[in-house]
Amino acid sequence: MFGSYAQIGTPLGMVLSTLVFLAVRGATSAEQFAAWGWRVPFLLSIVLVLLGLYIRLRVVESPVFTEVRERRARLPVAKVLRHQPKALLVATGTFVGNNTLGYIFMVYLVSYSVDEAGLGQQTALVNLLLGSVAWLALTPLFGGLSDRIGRRNVYLLGSALNLLWAFPLFWLIDTRAALMVLLAQVVYVVGVAATYAPQAALFTELFRPEWRYSGASLSYSHGAVLGGGFAPIICTALFGHFGTTAAISGYVVVVNLISLAAIAAIPRHLVKPAKHRDPAAV
Repeated sequence: MFGSYAQIGTPLGMVLSTLVFLAVRGATSAEQFAAWGWRVPFLLSIVLVLLGLYIRLRVVESPVFTEVRERRARLPVAKVLRHQPKALLVATGTFVGNNTLGYIFMVYLVSYSVDEAGLGQQTALVNLLLGSVAWLALTPLFGGLSDRIGRRNVYLLGSALNLLWAFPLFWLIDTRAALMVLLAQVVYVVGVAATYAPQAALFTELFRPEWRYSGASLSYSHGAVLGGGFAPIICTALFGHFGTTAAISGYVVVVNLISLAAIAAIPRHLVKPAKHRDPAAV
């Protein structure tokens, strides 16, 4: 649950940025917004940069890291690749599906709702905001649930929902009714939250403390590049080529199957709830 607090940064960032965007958009005319208004949210982000810098300078290392500080590995990336390649593949694979779905929600669904479903920009942004609020609220709940029933079980729950919702998502959006689009996106983020909330804890538990930071960073970066990095472009290309959202839904199914294969390979000691694990095995 505590690890999931780091994960709320993404939906919380979406909530804050969308609120600012809506406020600026409402306070300016179309001409003013196109001329200079769109720059205001980016300038305001300087405050968050300073806040992030303050946090990074003041953050305290974990007791486990402090204990092993003197025996930190030299060339930690090489150590991860040599000693824990399976953990690296598992962590990367679990994140591919989630990151793909996250970027489809944050980027592609907004443009699709406006360009193809005929919703106004304001309505599309409000739906994005409300979906992000749901994602934010669900993240600590799924993080806590993973402590009680195990990381893999929560991942499986989220991936199963992602698979089941791959096609209904666009069926509802294509009704062009604002409430149906909102329902589609809110249900969609339930699966996203379930596969995102346990991520920090899972990555921490998969890698040895001596090279944990490198292992988690590599997994996150590779999963993001293979997943969300290309997701909006791929969705646009699929819809442009096939002319149907069924192709995009099929893409969602494929990336979730990749993640399911990685979830199945999560080590046994992480399948159990936290209170039933052997601490020596982590």
